[in-house]
Amino acid sequence: MRDLLDEGDPIEMSDELMDAIRAGDLTTVRVLVDGGAIVHDTRWYRWLSPLMVACQAGFLETVLFLIDKGADPFEKNAVSAMSVTMHTLLF
Repeated sequence: MRDLLDEGDPIEMSDELMDAIRAGDLTTVRVLVDGGAIVHDTRWYRWLSPLMVACQAGFLETVLFLIDKGADPFEKNAVSAMSVTMHTLLF
């Protein structure tokens, strides 16, 4: 992960961020976000934002961390225009 952070590629870090969120690995989520991973983009993982994935998985601490770091709970899904709340309720 150090190489990934040193290179500073936010897209690659966003892929790693989604993997860490799905795994429930808050420590890695923190490192990646603090290193520049994108917290508000829905283009990289099935059109879902990191916050949507954390909500769907039920990882409250991760959800709160992402919101604290700028993730928008009112952001819409890029494909279906669903907010985080609607996405969580439906899926």
